[in-house]
Amino acid sequence: MTGRATPSAPLAPSVTDWRAGARLLGARDARHSLPVADVLLAAACLLVASVSLSFLSRFGLHAVYVADLLIGWVIAAAQPWRRARLRASALVTAAGLAAYAVLTFLSPVSLGISPLALTALTTLHACLRWDPDPRWGRGAVAAALLGCLVNPVNMMLLGRHRLTEQTLASATVDLLVSCTLSATVCLLAVVLVTVDALRRRQAAQARAYERQAVRRRAVDEERLRLARELHDVIGHSLTAVKVRAGTALALDDPGTHRAALVDVERTAAASLEEVRELVRVLRAPGEGALAPADLGAVHEALAAVRAAGLEVEADLPAAAALSALGQGWGVHQRLAVLRCAQEALTNALRHGNGQAAFRVWEADGACRLTIVNGLPAPAGPAEPGSGLNGLAERVRLVGGVLSADVVPGPEGARFVLDVTVPVTIRRKEHHD
Repeated sequence: MTGRATPSAPLAPSVTDWRAGARLLGARDARHSLPVADVLLAAACLLVASVSLSFLSRFGLHAVYVADLLIGWVIAAAQPWRRARLRASALVTAAGLAAYAVLTFLSPVSLGISPLALTALTTLHACLRWDPDPRWGRGAVAAALLGCLVNPVNMMLLGRHRLTEQTLASATVDLLVSCTLSATVCLLAVVLVTVDALRRRQAAQARAYERQAVRRRAVDEERLRLARELHDVIGHSLTAVKVRAGTALALDDPGTHRAALVDVERTAAASLEEVRELVRVLRAPGEGALAPADLGAVHEALAAVRAAGLEVEADLPAAAALSALGQGWGVHQRLAVLRCAQEALTNALRHGNGQAAFRVWEADGACRLTIVNGLPAPAGPAEPGSGLNGLAERVRLVGGVLSADVVPGPEGARFVLDVTVPVTIRRKEHHD
C-alpha cells in the first residue's frame, strides 16, 4: 500500500485529531481544553453581536433589536466549541443563522449585514475538515448551498421589497439581479472553503498513510534483521550438530559416539550463549547494540565443521591475530565477515562433497573471504536459499559485494562463494 490516500481507503484516526496541531487553552489531554483560535473567534463574534446593545440604548427595548442581540449571542456561544463539540456547535450555528435570516426578512427596520454570517463558512470548513463521518460534511455543504439562496443580503432585499410593495417590473428585475449576484458571491465562497477543507483533509490522510507505510517498512526490516540474526546465530551450529550426530549414529563405535557427544555438547553450548547474547541485546533499552562479533569465532566455526567431517584446507590468520585484526573495524563490518564465514562453512558441510578450501585475508582496505567446495554429482544451478539471501543483504548494508555461483570443472562442479567487505581501519579506537 502506498502513502497516497484513495477515496475508498479507510480514514486514519489521526486525520480528524484536531488536538494534534492546535494550540489549546489548557492541558492537551484535558477533555475540556479548547483551541485558542476558536476562543478568539468566539470573542470576536461576541463583540460583533454586542453592537445591538447600542440600538437598544438609542431606540429603546424593541423586539427586533432584542432578538438580534440574543441570536448574535447564541451564535457567538457556539464558536468556542467549533472543533471540540463540532456537531453541536454546527447545529447551533446553523439554527442561529437561519433565525437571523428570518429576522432580516421580517424586520421593519434595517439591521444591516452582520459579520456573524461568516460563521457559516468557518462551520462548513470545520465539518468538512474534522468530522470523521463524511455525511456530516455533505450535510454541511447542502446547508451552505441553501444558505447561498437565503443569505442575509437576499433576505434583507426581499424584506424591503415586501415592505415597499413595489410592483414595477424594473424593481423586480433589479431585485432578481441583486439576489443573483449575492447568491453567486456566496456560492463562490462556499466552493473555495469546500475545496480548501477537502484538500487539507486529503493531505492529512496522505501523510497518515505515509507514516503507516514507514512504520510497516520499519517493522518488516526489523523482522528481516531478526530472521537473519537467528539464522546466522544458530543455523551453522545446528547443522554441525546434525551432521556430527548423524555420522556418529552411522558408526557403531563407542569411542566415536563419545567424541561426537562432546562435540555436540560444545557446539550446542556455544550456540546457546550466542542466542542468550542476542536476547540480551533485544531486551536492552533503546535501539540496542549489536553483539561484539569477535572474529576469533571463525576458528570455532571451522573446528565445528571439521569435527562434523568436513575436510577444510584453510588459509587465514590465527584466532588471536584475526580477533586483533577485527578490533580495528566497525562492528557491522566484523559481524558481516563473521556471519559470512559461518554460513559459508555451514553450506559447505551441508551441501558439499566433504572437501572445501577456505581463505580469509585483508588487503587494500577490504576483507576478502572465499570458499570453494566440491558438489556431489549431479550439480544443478545455484539457487541461493534464505541463508545466502540474508548474507547478501548483510554485506550490501556495509557496502560490500557477495557473489555465489556453481563453476563446472574437469573434476566436477564446484560452488564458489566470494565476499568483499570494505573495512574502516581504526587502529587507535577499540570501540564501536
